[in-house]
Amino acid sequence: MQGANETQNHGTVGAQGGAEKRRLFIVDQAAECQSNKRHQATVAKPGNGKWHSGPRLQGHHAPGRCVASLRSHQATTGNKTDPQRLANHSGLASARSSLVRHSSIPSHVITRIGTGPARSRNSVARQELPWVFEYSGLWPHPVSLVDTLAATYGHLEFARLQGSYGWVIRNDQAKNREALGISTLREYLQRFRQQDAPKLPYLMHLSVNRHLPRLRSHFVLPPEFIPNWADLPGLDRISGPELFIGQRGTGFGPVHVDHAAVHVGFIQLEGEKEFLLFPPEDGPNLYRYAGAQFPWQLRNSRVYNLEPASLDRFPLLRRTHPVALVLKAGQALWMPANWWHTTMNHSNTVSYSIRIVNHTNVLRTVAEYAAGLPRLLSRLSARA
Repeated sequence: MQGANETQNHGTVGAQGGAEKRRLFIVDQAAECQSNKRHQATVAKPGNGKWHSGPRLQGHHAPGRCVASLRSHQATTGNKTDPQRLANHSGLASARSSLVRHSSIPSHVITRIGTGPARSRNSVARQELPWVFEYSGLWPHPVSLVDTLAATYGHLEFARLQGSYGWVIRNDQAKNREALGISTLREYLQRFRQQDAPKLPYLMHLSVNRHLPRLRSHFVLPPEFIPNWADLPGLDRISGPELFIGQRGTGFGPVHVDHAAVHVGFIQLEGEKEFLLFPPEDGPNLYRYAGAQFPWQLRNSRVYNLEPASLDRFPLLRRTHPVALVLKAGQALWMPANWWHTTMNHSNTVSYSIRIVNHTNVLRTVAEYAAGLPRLLSRLSARA
């Protein structure tokens, strides 16, 4: 094996020894943007993603300006990508900028709240705001996770892979896999690593518990994601530790909420992934509808991928509070329950996610599942 050199070439972030001191960030309330005074704050610096101290923009008379500093730069590196995918990528950036510019309500901003040992996850979770922190210890091995997947589970038939939601590629992407002649996970990962790889379907929700059980014990979660009372193989439907592997320009697509009031933890191993987040109170302005799964929860949105024409098709978006951020390799995101979100990959990316249940949301999670019991019993009786 190539070891550390191979890891560095692929941009994978390995573990760092000792009790690493990590910066911690949190999303401020929009009310702080409305201050008539100019405050010193640590905000995201456009262009290079680094953090610096500078005056916070006043948002009261210029709706949406507070989030302007979060607009990420267009990725200039990465593998060759087809024109349509590049158009989708720039389309999301254009639509996001338009959404932020025309939003009638000042948005949240992301500010740095501390340098030093990570603060208690519980104290932050109770505030129910997203926050980003540095974490590079998820995969503490010299060989990259992608190469380990290819060596250990490369034989898995691609068509049979399933996630906690029942699929790892969308139905409309299946033709891409078939046209490319991809039959195994190894073949997919080999194409993913090629410098001039053809368009690949986005590999989503690859279940660790169902398909990669021997790797489960090798993932080292940050203390901010612990305790997680649902992190058991038998509760995969709830916690679903999963991998997401995608080329630059791929993305999740529809704005949505994860089911059953779970918190979600994301860790970026390779590349850069953009998140567009909306707080729970924005739900009524996101054109919710009942999907096939958990239809009683209205966790799906008709807003898909935020095309440039989204504001014309969905005018209520102007009333939302968008938060845009780019998660880089070696960073993690805590997203509280019921936050709406979608993603776009700025480069070839490898991401890990896990849904979290603890004392801050367990009652809501149980209540949401209980609300679905009449439907479950009805379906079971229909089958009898």
